[in-house]
Amino acid sequence: PWNPLLMTAGMYKYVSDLEPEERTRQGVLDFAVTPYELLYYKEGLSSVVTVASSQSGNIWLANNGKVDASTSVDMPTQVLVAHLPYAFKPKPDKVLVIGLASGVTAGSVSLHEAPSHIDVVELEPAIVEASHIFDKYNSRPLEDPRVTLHTNDGRNHITLAAPGTYDLVISEPSNPWLTGVSNLFTREFFELGKSRLAEGGVWGQWVQMYGMDTDDLRSLIATFLEVYEHVVLFSTIEDADLVLVGSDSPLIPSVDGFGEMIREEAAVAYDLKLIDCGEAEDLLARIQLDRPRLEAFSAGAILNTDDNMRIEYSAPLHLHEQTAEANFMALLHREDGEDPMIPLEAVQGVEGRIKLAEAYARRSDYLRALLVLKDAWRIEPDNAQVAALYDEYQATLSEELE
Repeated sequence: PWNPLLMTAGMYKYVSDLEPEERTRQGVLDFAVTPYELLYYKEGLSSVVTVASSQSGNIWLANNGKVDASTSVDMPTQVLVAHLPYAFKPKPDKVLVIGLASGVTAGSVSLHEAPSHIDVVELEPAIVEASHIFDKYNSRPLEDPRVTLHTNDGRNHITLAAPGTYDLVISEPSNPWLTGVSNLFTREFFELGKSRLAEGGVWGQWVQMYGMDTDDLRSLIATFLEVYEHVVLFSTIEDADLVLVGSDSPLIPSVDGFGEMIREEAAVAYDLKLIDCGEAEDLLARIQLDRPRLEAFSAGAILNTDDNMRIEYSAPLHLHEQTAEANFMALLHREDGEDPMIPLEAVQGVEGRIKLAEAYARRSDYLRALLVLKDAWRIEPDNAQVAALYDEYQATLSEELE
């Protein structure tokens, strides 16, 4: 018989992970077959679905050989894309999750007590079967009586929904360069989705930084900005994944907003702690850009529309280039030399600034940590704790730069 792991090795995507001398039959076997134990394989209606585990214990799910979920490196994104939008819409009644995959995101959504109804849309029925392999990690969302599973195309589901149906939508499909997925990243889809939000509704959108160049990233962000008046950008995995949060109502980050979610919902707090976000400041520290900075980054970018499908045809040209770090640096670069965005208005006093600085330090973002402490020093020039932390973080940053 065919070896399912070999047949779904995804070499069209992962060949660049192999050194030239490893690009042999044995090299592919050593890379994609030998290290893994096959847990699930099915040729579905729209995708070949594979689930396997590595010797380290990581379990991953792949569509047509492309890994779309895992229990290790992908966890911060899978969890945070569910929780971050809640800080801006803390009591949503009806929620939609586009994309099931491992079920981790849907499970994180179901940990919140407020929703009375949660729709989960998944195109491929085989994914639904495969998601149960992750039940140890995903909080078993499909067993929640509030959850309704729809095996349907995400765009079709949005089209059929009545205007104003949802208070919160979390969209985490696969990559925007994939045919059949790419139309979930266009202006027309975002506009359609916004019309299905109730007044004050919030849309959370996953965006990748890898496998496409900076102009592609600028296009995706410009397209989202075209539709939503208020936008905040978070990073979930630096040099890899972003979350755009958009709404027609103001999005005002605050330590109280994130803190309430952690204090009042023990299951949510535990879920966040598993990805090292145990404090409200850990979530604030993931904010990267607000709308003005996003506008500066994406100025003049070509929009991604149903007519041009720009990302579907442009991003694959850079599929085998290491673009993520360059994209992240471009995102944070300011021609005017302005300091990186820090949500100082979201915290209170010197104590709040110290906690925020410590959160940046936990992420090894010592530059932002030092800038926060400078502001704390401005308020209390004689604060010994601020001085000690400043010296510690400055020494660490100097060592890293050397």
